[in-house]
Amino acid sequence: MKFQLRTEKILISGIALLLLAIVIIIAVSISQSQQVNRTAKMVEHTQEVLIISEKLLSYAIDNNETGSLFLALATLEIKRAGLWKNLIYPLILTL
Repeated sequence: MKFQLRTEKILISGIALLLLAIVIIIAVSISQSQQVNRTAKMVEHTQEVLIISEKLLSYAIDNNETGSLFLALATLEIKRAGLWKNLIYPLILTL
């Protein structure tokens, strides 16, 4: 009788631990997928900024006089958008 009760307790404990492990794995998986989605959005935004910057630079090179004015206006817009400190300034420092 005692042996059967002990076996049942071990079995119930094992099932409870298994369910707890599954819940933890699911929680970690959800957290990681959310992090991947946030990172993908940041990468997409960075690619858009790089494409715009490349177009601006190409335009500035092709049209030197008007391009300079356009590039200056674009730089003001970049500063206004808050991208100057995080994106453009470090790029200039590496030149």
